[in-house]
Amino acid sequence: MSDTIPSSAPPGAPLTKQERLAELRRRIYEIEKKNDSEDEDRLLRMAELEVEYTEKFGRRGEDWDLVDAGPHGPIVVKRGDAVTAKAYRAKLRKANYSPTDEDDIAFVTPNVEYPSTKELHEIIFNRKFLLPKLVDAVSTLFGLWEDKAQKK
Repeated sequence: MSDTIPSSAPPGAPLTKQERLAELRRRIYEIEKKNDSEDEDRLLRMAELEVEYTEKFGRRGEDWDLVDAGPHGPIVVKRGDAVTAKAYRAKLRKANYSPTDEDDIAFVTPNVEYPSTKELHEIIFNRKFLLPKLVDAVSTLFGLWEDKAQKK
């Protein structure tokens, strides 16, 4: 696709509505093409990690899981030390099931297998909305939500 739109107007003249629309569509196409390439890279990395951790820990969803962090790539969580889950469960009860971000980070961090702790904290700092998604994934591996549902 050409970088410029042919125009019947003299150089420097304003674009017609059709020419402006064509230019904007071209720009959208280029942006989407770049995004598609980034999505392919992310999906490829997720597939590679799924194979690696399935071989290492077994079936996904039992002892480990993969959380899609969008442009930050995948995050691999595992069911770690039960002491971490017990401590988090106690904090949940104490805080009437409203833990702080610090409580959530302290619960999630030791259960992240990939990426590094430093990279994880950068991701959480830049994308706070991912923290509940990570807490949910780790809690599910520990069966914390099942425990709460059974008590009702």
